[in-house]
Amino acid sequence: MSPNRSPPKKRSRVEERSDSAGIEDGDTSASRTSSTKTNCVDTATDDEIPVFSPAILNNAENLAAEYKNAKPYQHGIVNDLFVEGFLDQVLHEVKHNLKAKYKESDLFRVYQSIDLGNLDPSDESLQKAMPAMIALRKCLYSQKWRSNMEKISGIESGTLTDEVDCAVNCHDKGCHLLCHDDVIGTRKISYILYLTDPDPVWKDADGGRLELYESCTEKIEITEGTGTENRVVEKKVPGVFPVKTVLPSFNSMAYFAVEPGVSFHSVQEVFCNRPRLSIQGWYHAKEAPQEMEHASLNQLKSNLAEDLDIEGTFTSFEETSSEKLSEGDLKFLSIFINETYLKAESMKEINDRFEEESSVQLRHFFKQEWESKISELLQKDDEICNIGKDKPSLNYSVGVSDDLVPVGPPHKQR
Repeated sequence: MSPNRSPPKKRSRVEERSDSAGIEDGDTSASRTSSTKTNCVDTATDDEIPVFSPAILNNAENLAAEYKNAKPYQHGIVNDLFVEGFLDQVLHEVKHNLKAKYKESDLFRVYQSIDLGNLDPSDESLQKAMPAMIALRKCLYSQKWRSNMEKISGIESGTLTDEVDCAVNCHDKGCHLLCHDDVIGTRKISYILYLTDPDPVWKDADGGRLELYESCTEKIEITEGTGTENRVVEKKVPGVFPVKTVLPSFNSMAYFAVEPGVSFHSVQEVFCNRPRLSIQGWYHAKEAPQEMEHASLNQLKSNLAEDLDIEGTFTSFEETSSEKLSEGDLKFLSIFINETYLKAESMKEINDRFEEESSVQLRHFFKQEWESKISELLQKDDEICNIGKDKPSLNYSVGVSDDLVPVGPPHKQR
């Protein structure tokens, strides 16, 4: 699902590009799937799930134990989930038949297909073009497999409904997903089925790892009434750095229960020129989870310390003469900043663009002299830490010092 052109530079807060990109058709996937046995595709029913590896179906007890003892929160990793050849066929169909739209917000950058729940399995043309994908969706949401997911996740039998909620995601170079807990509506189990092309094998240097965060307690003191009474509210927030990462290996699935203030995770930036393909989905319960006040989305919507709803009505600032840059300010800033950006007409244009599109890119912001000095110092520091271009690192503490202290929690400080 590799896009055929780079993401746009200017965007609104959440952008969905109207044009779609075809999913990249790799040279090797077609040759692998040409000899694949496909009899399992046409025989999948709610009572039989032949595409799943028998070793996985017979290993529920061990998977449940691993899930229960996993850290930083309960989660599971299943390798070789499907019988040999089946996901190769799915990957081939995804690359040749699905379209993806570019989406970007302050949380993510990704190319995403339509909701696979909207595919009509009775459509003859779809049956012909994507038989393996139809079989995969049917099996993932069959009663038998949902019961298996309940067993290996330690949740009560009959909890998961038959609601289909999943899509194909493509994280191309530079794409990422920042920290959040996935809590929306009735989501109960989150899963990621990795379709990253196995030839060549995905490596650490490629990036795109699933990152899991420890849940911590943050205490917020709130002043009430006339300002004489205070109370302390506790919120669950993620630690500054992830404590476990998972490589997106082909034919593996990561899964975890969706819990407010607990199931914090993210997707590391993709460093390579290969698409990180996956099917991201959820199993739903009949009701929303408890303690929704701890959900990352709800925390982002409100600031308890200021008792302020950040999604409320915008009130314009009143412009006063004291807010304008003085001649002294402009003279000082002109030492470092390109003088084009210090002109009144430029500042107005930047302001208008930012209000309209929620972001703006200022090229050559610093003067060449200072840009060179800053670049040189950053490159020297990267060399000392052995990071930089073509040197990705899983050492999240790189650069941390007495002068540069990490600030969190990462779902608020981005």
